[in-house]
Amino acid sequence: MIGWSVELSEFGITYEPRGPIRSQRLVDFLVELSPTSPNTQWISYVDRSSNTKGSGVEIILEGPVGLTIEQSLRFDFKTTINQAEYEAIIARRNLARETGAKEIQCRSDSKLTVDHLTGEFEVKDDMMMQYYQKMLNLLSTFKEAKV
Repeated sequence: MIGWSVELSEFGITYEPRGPIRSQRLVDFLVELSPTSPNTQWISYVDRSSNTKGSGVEIILEGPVGLTIEQSLRFDFKTTINQAEYEAIIARRNLARETGAKEIQCRSDSKLTVDHLTGEFEVKDDMMMQYYQKMLNLLSTFKEAKV
């Protein structure tokens, strides 16, 4: 960059580096350039892990017109596999909100979490009840939310 700067200085041209692009600006840009599509539903997938050394999640959010966003999170606190699943759902909901999604389909391989959210299983654990209540509030902010 310095070499180019020296070369261009004799012509009165200067280089000004761009600042970092904030994620919302990038999403706004992608939405602006994307053609409108009748399919406005976003689909989210998650893979979570939990062991004695820590836990984390990988989130994939697929939007209309083939847009895919991936995010990885590592938790600095101990979680069970079910807590990691709820944390993943919360994280993907927040990611979907940042993209402006109004409809979301959450896909999960955790039978317990899915059955909690669909009402087939009763939530008995106090910690899981807090996650469950938070999830119901978050999912209610979408026009349509399927689990």
